[in-house]
Amino acid sequence: MARTLLMGVPDNFETALVDIITGCRELELVRRCADLPELLSAAAAGLGRCALVSTGLTGLDRTAIADLTRSGLDVIGVSRPGVDADERLLRSLGLTRVIAADSEPADIIAALTDRPDPQLTRLQAHWADDIDSDVETTPAGSTSIEVVPSDPAILTATHDTLIDLPTPETTTPDDPQSGIIVAVWGPAGSPGRSSIALTLAAEAARLGVDTLLIDADPYGGTQAQALSVLDEAPGLAGAVRSADHGDLDVTGLRARTLTIASHLSLLTGIPRADRWPELRADPLDTVLRLSRQIADLVVLDCGFSVEDDEELSYDTTAPQRNAATLTGIAAADHLIVVGGAEPTGLQRLVRGLQELGTIRTPARRTVLVNRVRTSAVGPHPEAEISAVLARFAGVNDVHYVPDDRDAFDLAALHGRTLAEIASHSPVRPAVVALAAQILDRPEWVTPAGRRRRWR
Repeated sequence: MARTLLMGVPDNFETALVDIITGCRELELVRRCADLPELLSAAAAGLGRCALVSTGLTGLDRTAIADLTRSGLDVIGVSRPGVDADERLLRSLGLTRVIAADSEPADIIAALTDRPDPQLTRLQAHWADDIDSDVETTPAGSTSIEVVPSDPAILTATHDTLIDLPTPETTTPDDPQSGIIVAVWGPAGSPGRSSIALTLAAEAARLGVDTLLIDADPYGGTQAQALSVLDEAPGLAGAVRSADHGDLDVTGLRARTLTIASHLSLLTGIPRADRWPELRADPLDTVLRLSRQIADLVVLDCGFSVEDDEELSYDTTAPQRNAATLTGIAAADHLIVVGGAEPTGLQRLVRGLQELGTIRTPARRTVLVNRVRTSAVGPHPEAEISAVLARFAGVNDVHYVPDDRDAFDLAALHGRTLAEIASHSPVRPAVVALAAQILDRPEWVTPAGRRRRWR
């Protein structure tokens, strides 16, 4: 059965590619698409199994390639002859397979038909012969295999082949050069997730941890205003746009952050809610991956909604307003779920925990109850809250942050962090204990009965 192919290559070498494809019985050219919308429509209709794209396709970006991949297509890039920048750009958009337009017809057909590399096939055959010749039968009847290619040329070819393979840019929390991402999320009702995110980032920075605070709320960011950033440029939107075009790197991301204090930087969010389409999921994931390389701790201030049922209202690929929140939570290493201490806030927290069960979340999670006070819960607020969450949400390990509304109001009025305005606020040791738990730094926690000297 022939492999169906869609083409999005509006370049002067398109005709030569068409001649090669139509001359192969294993390929069936279904459609030559004049623009990106036509290619996306054909992909959504399931007309092909493979898509061939080039930089000449106007509007081609990381999001478009991700949409093609989600439609079930194997996307292959084709670069202009002799233009190395084309291949770099296509790979930066997420393509792992790129062929040059002036490649030999056999190589182009092999790439499009997903055939094995002829050189690797020869190596496998050679190794098979070596294995057959080097198998020794032991007295017990078992076999001992020693694979030692005898031809030095084979070793050289194997080494070169491995070097040429693309290496994906991945980072893991276990990598000492890679920071961790902490997503701060909470249900509707203003439980104080932005305040907790800011205080957590500020306290970690004051303890010497290089920290990046990212305002990723798609309903309108507030961190810039909270820190008196008057020349507010939507740094996150710009970084996502650059990542979508394939030209964002660590240096470019660092240039878009604002230095707030020693060890603390900020990537500002969108100032208006109607700009949410700028926070696309796939390029945002790239921004988050790169953010690990510029900070030891990345604190992500997320939006409240985790609904992802846009497809119920559209008969085509639908934009997701909550894509930024869902992407941030999925990319995080640790999730902090913030809820309010009042009865309504606890009810919303229980329902929010149920909603999180329907989406992808990190394995490490901390449930934090904010603004704990006797006036809202009773004379023993922590015991009462623990009983409620254990009964209705199955949560037994809860982190509590006391209420200090006057200190937060004063900090918001002056556009400063809590440590700068109210250094002796009872909120600070609670948040430092949270940071110690996340970063596994128990020495940060003040021993019982000993007063800590705050900086």
